[in-house]
Parts: sequence; C-alpha cells; structure tokens
Amino acid sequence: AFPLHPPLSVGRKVVERESEPSKRISLLGACPARGEERGVMEQLGGGDVASAQCVCLGAGRFLRAVFIPAMTVIGVPSIIAQPRSSNVVEMLAGRVDGSFVVHVVTPAGVVIETVTGVCGAVSLSTEKGRDSFLKLPRDLKRLRFIGVGITEAGYVQGSPAIETLAAFLISCCEAASLRAEAEVGPSATPEA
Repeated sequence: AFPLHPPLSVGRKVVERESEPSKRISLLGACPARGEERGVMEQLGGGDVASAQCVCLGAGRFLRAVFIPAMTVIGVPSIIAQPRSSNVVEMLAGRVDGSFVVHVVTPAGVVIETVTGVCGAVSLSTEKGRDSFLKLPRDLKRLRFIGVGITEAGYVQGSPAIETLAAFLISCCEAASLRAEAEVGPSATPEA
C-alpha cells in the first residue's frame, strides 16, 4: 500500500491536509528559478523514491489529473520527470509533501476537488537532472509502469523526449540485468 498520498476524498470538496514539516518531496535535478541545484536525491516526504513503481515522462494535465491519481488509487507510488522546464517540480516542492490538487468538473457542473501526490520529481531541463533521472532504475526495484505524456512534437525521431525515454529504458534493462546477475551469483559450473 502507498499511504503517503492517497486521494482524500472522491465526490466532494476536500479540505487540504496540513503537512508535517518533516514531510517533503524528493527532488532530483535543479530548480533554476529558485536558484537551487539539487543533483542528489533527497529522502523527503516519508515516501521513499526507491519505492516508486511508476515513472511519468511528462508533467502535463493528463498525467497529473488522470494517470497519477489512477496509480495512487491502486497503490502505486509515482515519480514525475518534467522534460522541458521545472515549473511543476517547483510547484510540488512548494507543496512540501509532493501533493497537488486535482479539480474535475462533472457533466452536471459539480466541481470535485481531490488531493493526490507523487513521491518524487525531476526536471530534465538540466544535465544534472537528466543524469539523476537516468540513474533512477538502479534504485527502482519495483518499477512496473512508465507513463509517457509528451506533446506530438516530442514523438519524432531525435527529439530530446524520445532520446531520454530510450536512454531510460536502456538504464532499466541494465539495472534489471545487474539485479539478475546478483541473484544468481557466481557460476556453479566448473571451469575446464
């Protein structure tokens, strides 16, 4: 189970919970507008980034309003990797615990407000952030989902988003291979 950021309510307005001062979101990379360089992962928010089972490449409305809340409902902790800027990463950092509010308007015009969140975020707009992102698979032993939410312009050969996705998938394969080798151990067959 993922107790850090379950939706607080569905179907009615939610009153935002207060965050404990010790609970913060894990940030990877940089928040240039805040003048902070963060190249080392911080263990924040009571949610361990290594527990993430979902990584989202993109930080747009679909991922934040539909995909991540769905992952949260099924108990899957998520990390957001923002490709081009750092505004969502900064917003999550400003929320202290990695939570964000989602407003849904029903066909009847009723506004449903829920609070959901992530256990980590990274801006890929800096080399340090991208390097941190590509090192994640070593720590994500239970990665099950990769959500890709990039614009049409990002789905072309040679685009930074596709190159980052390809490099991330390669890192995932390498990390899985290293884990498999560690589980098997030295070869039991005698040398000739």
